Amino acid sequence: MKEGVIHPDTLVHCPGYYRLGSHVYRCWKKGGHGWMNMREAIVQSCDVYFYRLAEKLGIDRMSRYMNFFGFGSPTGIGIEERAGIAPSREWKLEKFKKPWYKGETIVSGIGQGYVSVTPLQIAMMTAAIANDGTLLTPKLVIKEVAFSGQTEMNILPPRSELPVGKDTLALIRDAMTGVVNGPGGTGRGARIENITVAGKTGTAQVVSLDFQSSDKAHKDHAWFTSFAPAEAPEIAVTVLIEHGGKGGAVAAPLAKKIIETYFHLKKERKANDNV
Repeated sequence: MKEGVIHPDTLVHCPGYYRLGSHVYRCWKKGGHGWMNMREAIVQSCDVYFYRLAEKLGIDRMSRYMNFFGFGSPTGIGIEERAGIAPSREWKLEKFKKPWYKGETIVSGIGQGYVSVTPLQIAMMTAAIANDGTLLTPKLVIKEVAFSGQTEMNILPPRSELPVGKDTLALIRDAMTGVVNGPGGTGRGARIENITVAGKTGTAQVVSLDFQSSDKAHKDHAWFTSFAPAEAPEIAVTVLIEHGGKGGAVAAPLAKKIIETYFHLKKERKANDNV
């Protein structure tokens, strides 16, 4: 949307697959989603919409924005961590001495192929979307309190501001709210009474569909990232369950429990403070 290759109301038809040359890229919904705009594609997790979007955008621009959102570099949390991969033509040429192929752009559009990220990087991205565009540097400990009562804060300055319009971020937040609370949303397992959770499901394919089996090592990784409350975010939660299966069915309910626990403990602390 920032690059003008698509607009919120641009419609893409999903028949359940996307054909590029002789190769067919499938959507998780075999019968397809029909006509989808941006919000609906996020809510219902339509693969075909993002295959087509990736082809229009191209890997060079996609890679640039991945870097803006913190992918491909350490978060700076202060422990040993993987940088992940925000692939580009130059990266592949340097790494494998091979050119970039169009099909690799297509699968990158849904986070597959060479794209590699950590749960912490996804949590940083989610927090930046929730807070209207500030990419924060995470810390393991926010503050240290001595016996004397002296407090030392460990909060680092923001890492960067996302070069994305506020209207675009608002649309994504609204769509993520629909993922959990709207009809057809794939993250219904994270719904909480009296707390509006916003989220996005993800299912990371481990091996080709042609080679999948009941072997646990072949099962997909289950992802769910979220923030709450949607209208005034306080907490971002990202869950990855290796070989767990579908993100909406497995990871979303676990995120729900974490968010519920956070607000329960907050309520307890508030009650104790009042005593």
